[in-house]
Amino acid sequence: MALLFPITQRPIVGWSDGRPDNLLIVSQQDAGYKVTRPRFTRPINKLGPFVWQYLNEVQKEQLMTFYDETTGFGSLPFNFTYYTRAGSHTVNVRFDGAPKCQYVGYGKWLVTCSFEEV
Repeated sequence: MALLFPITQRPIVGWSDGRPDNLLIVSQQDAGYKVTRPRFTRPINKLGPFVWQYLNEVQKEQLMTFYDETTGFGSLPFNFTYYTRAGSHTVNVRFDGAPKCQYVGYGKWLVTCSFEEV
């Protein structure tokens, strides 16, 4: 059974997807030329940061419990759905670091998460 991301609210716009900068291993030779090879057999896509505004205390705790206990501090993959102009996309991801939570007042939280495609 696949794990599902607990927050159903759509994140605000402003995220990006891309690949890390270090996709090549480069060896400088004595003659001055470089020998290169791919670092990975398949590229790793990174998604984020996704930002959710105004999550209440219950939603924030659901997310932190999901991160801490369900995914084992982000080590297990899960299904995440995000939206673009072309429609919704569901991908298998894992956390790329702990979620960042900032209290904005009146019992609301601003939560930021980044993911790495598995």
